[in-house]
Amino acid sequence: MSYGLKAFRAALFVGCAVYSWGVAAQAPSNEELYKLVMGLKAEQEKLREENRRVKAEADEARTELRRLRGEQKATSAKVDAVAKATPVKAITKGGQVVSYEAADPCAAYGPGYRSVSVSGTCVRVGGYARAEANFTPQQKVYQLDDVFYDRGLNKRRGILTVVQDGNLQDTTGTDIRGRADLDAITPTSFGDARVSLKLRMQSLTGSRTAKIENNGPYTYFKGVELRFVPEIAFMSLAGFTVGIAPSNYALMPTSMYTGTPWAQYTSGVAQVAYKYDFGSGWSVTGALERAQDWAYNMSWNRPSTAINYVANVKWEQTWGWIALQGVINGNSVEVANAYEQGQAPAPLDPGASALYGDAASGQRRYNGGAVGATANFKLRALGERDQLWLTANYANGNLGALLGAGGLSNISNTNNGSLLGGILRVDQNMMVVAGNGQALAAYNPSQQASPYVVKNVTGFNIAAMLTHHWTERWRSSFNAGYVQIDPPRSLAYDGPGAQSNNNPIPMWGRGQLYSFAGSLIYSIAENWDVGAEIGFAMLRNQVQNSPQSWEVMPEQITPASPIQPGVGKLPGLNQNNAIFKMRMERTF
Repeated sequence: MSYGLKAFRAALFVGCAVYSWGVAAQAPSNEELYKLVMGLKAEQEKLREENRRVKAEADEARTELRRLRGEQKATSAKVDAVAKATPVKAITKGGQVVSYEAADPCAAYGPGYRSVSVSGTCVRVGGYARAEANFTPQQKVYQLDDVFYDRGLNKRRGILTVVQDGNLQDTTGTDIRGRADLDAITPTSFGDARVSLKLRMQSLTGSRTAKIENNGPYTYFKGVELRFVPEIAFMSLAGFTVGIAPSNYALMPTSMYTGTPWAQYTSGVAQVAYKYDFGSGWSVTGALERAQDWAYNMSWNRPSTAINYVANVKWEQTWGWIALQGVINGNSVEVANAYEQGQAPAPLDPGASALYGDAASGQRRYNGGAVGATANFKLRALGERDQLWLTANYANGNLGALLGAGGLSNISNTNNGSLLGGILRVDQNMMVVAGNGQALAAYNPSQQASPYVVKNVTGFNIAAMLTHHWTERWRSSFNAGYVQIDPPRSLAYDGPGAQSNNNPIPMWGRGQLYSFAGSLIYSIAENWDVGAEIGFAMLRNQVQNSPQSWEVMPEQITPASPIQPGVGKLPGLNQNNAIFKMRMERTF
């Protein structure tokens, strides 16, 4: 009911009340009564007209409201579209937002990306500078060499040569390095086209230049060694990656700069790879990776095949990810016809030249490979940025899937020179296990000469790494792992001669490495860290075809060399050592 009708009824009621009172006082005439009624009707009509006008205005107001709501929705949609196309960032002053400005659309690719051309190319320039110093206690470096047969004592003795005395080693070293990074992303109809470059420059001294070559001595550069290394140089488009990029097998990260009990290739691997995303976090990657970029890429006496075939399947979720990885490779060996082969080579020396020379009849390929699993877990219950990584791998003829470089005794040349020192153990993907050459046949005509036989070396590892943030500025990383390498049982003979007894050659057997490392890092400011690291390792060696005693002998040995029982015995084939590091790093 409108307010006009309500007012009319109230007036009518008042009028009737007045009239009743007036009748009671003095009765009006008919003419006066008629005028009163007509006046009230006229007032009622006016109120009805006013009511119609107000109702019409209300209808118009509701129509306008609906129109404004439609425009608001359209405007909101436009604002959302513009916000997505042109991100807006807040400008703060004193902790308060004072204004807003349009952000670079390249910000969608991550911090640091900026637009540099009308084509929409987004570029990020960065890198880091790092200063590092390390200390490693001295260790004598022993090498398992040939065997010595003492006819006077009627004993065969394996020789552990002192390749370098401990007091000749550098115990300290420095590494000053910088890296320049460049990333460029251009949107195309095939997806984002990306180019990534990372060039590392290093200045090294002391133990940071230490090297242990295959079956060679411990050496270091006497002075300042400069290195320029392209860590990353690849192009990617529509799932394809071509160039130097992280290996698709070695999925464990590098959070410390000590050697790790798993494969890591910080300098990248040349490859052609393709990654396909199935959705829901599932992806599969297949790659052809250059074998020479992997560790343990030396074969017996011929270069290994050029390509490793690598694949992984990965499942990524908010809690982390899990992956299965595998590699297939080939190891090549020079072969020769029976009765035309010379003496077997040293078990640990593949040789730098042809083994058989003119007698060689070609090469033989032995397949190798490895399989493994790697996982990452975000431990938000422990800390917002805390993470745990796990890996386990089995290798048959590709030890590069277990360790980063060159031998259990040094863990990683590129990371810490010779952590263990001590016994110089140089493992290979293959080794001689049997065979009689021409010299042996001549010595014992009843034996037929036969080609030498090689087999793949096997091994496995298991390792874990934890990163924990104690506070906003303090953090630590810890890793531990176990690596075991098992050369096949050897029946290779050293051939006849004054220093031989025509028995199997003593050579490396099982090698076991226990590795532990930890760090404590303080952030001076964002992306500016200073801290300390320590690594500890234990190496346990076995020797197959072990003689009755081991002697530490001079490098030059002759049949006339005096041998006294019990003199010069090596204390053992087990070595322990540690490495300590201090570093400062600023990332841009």
